[in-house]
Amino acid sequence: MRKKLRFDRQTIDVLDGLGLAVNQNTPVRFDAGEGLFILQELQAIEQQLYETPFGKLKAEMLIPYAFDVPEGAQEWGYDRVTAFGLAQWIAADAKDLPRVNVDRKRVTFPIYWSGLAYGYTRKDLQSAMMSSMPLDASLAKACRRGIDSHRNKVLLQGDDIVGLTGFLNDANVTVDTVANGAWDGTAATPDQIIAEFNQIIFLIGSLTKENYWPDTLVVPAQVYAHLTTTPRSSTSDTTIWEYMRENNQYIKRLEFLLELGPTTDEGGVGPGGGGAGRAIFYLRSPEVVVAKMATLFGQLPPQMKGFSIETPCYSVFGGTHWRVPIAGYYLDGVR
Repeated sequence: MRKKLRFDRQTIDVLDGLGLAVNQNTPVRFDAGEGLFILQELQAIEQQLYETPFGKLKAEMLIPYAFDVPEGAQEWGYDRVTAFGLAQWIAADAKDLPRVNVDRKRVTFPIYWSGLAYGYTRKDLQSAMMSSMPLDASLAKACRRGIDSHRNKVLLQGDDIVGLTGFLNDANVTVDTVANGAWDGTAATPDQIIAEFNQIIFLIGSLTKENYWPDTLVVPAQVYAHLTTTPRSSTSDTTIWEYMRENNQYIKRLEFLLELGPTTDEGGVGPGGGGAGRAIFYLRSPEVVVAKMATLFGQLPPQMKGFSIETPCYSVFGGTHWRVPIAGYYLDGVR
């Protein structure tokens, strides 16, 4: 007995266009052959993409995501508000008090779409059916990874094509250079690293009038290795990072990012001046820095293209935005 299933007209047209066994009567009936097999396989692959736990990419770990933008939006924005007004001494019968004022400026940013597709030829589909083997899901998984990797790169580094800056190269974030050389064991001593680390923490607090204190430090991989494995002194079994973490009340999280390395390092993009490595001090809060998301990953229904079935995939997002750039700090030359 044939199994009776209902499917959308677009899927029926795709299968019919490939010459697969589709009965156009209503309700739609598929033979227990090609049409049903292919359709079930495509549905299984789509489900895998949403359920398979892909490894987190660094942007997702370092930048707060905000999923408050609808997919159809052309732009997103917020009001930048500056308040003016300071109390003054008044007499007991005062009538003409000073009044506060607020300057409100609307700031908007575009929403961008990125896309990639995977597909199978008619030969692929028939071979899978004849061998009773499931369709190879590696193409679909590679497509998902390609979407995620592109978004990760844009959120971290920005993109010149659309004019976006990223987490590690925003022009509004304060930039400075190491006082005593690199933090990777080739120049600055542990005491010098610790002193500069503490100085920057309190500088950020001062610049923000104590409204924001950094809680995260991100460094190149080689600096991370040095800080987490090198003793604080020749008479101590405490590492530099352990001492730094236990003796300040603000930064408790240390992460590494390959892209922060100089261009001579594998994976390094040299965001610092002259292609040098860079460290980032910041408060990991959406009030300070945020990545605006509409859709992490989406798929359209399979579409016929010649002798193939292609599934378009996409991501919709608005880039990385430093909303309070003075709560971040770039330190160049750490590597």
